[in-house]
Amino acid sequence: AGPIAEGQKLVGARLQETATAGGKVLDGTGVSFDRWCAIVATLDAGKEPAIEAQEADALVKRGLVQRTYRLGARS
Repeated sequence: AGPIAEGQKLVGARLQETATAGGKVLDGTGVSFDRWCAIVATLDAGKEPAIEAQEADALVKRGLVQRTYRLGARS
């Protein structure tokens, strides 16, 4: 196998390790690692993710997200 194939194997292994480690951190929250990645991407884009109440509660309890409140817009 050439250097590119070896690099691809290494990247694949690292991605799997990251997903496994992420899954362990999220264990018991009801949020999968893939779901967590989608939530993070949405937050990173400055948008509010659609999170179920139980997901939010579990993520807040673990310290992975913070809950914030703001006043509604005036009409």
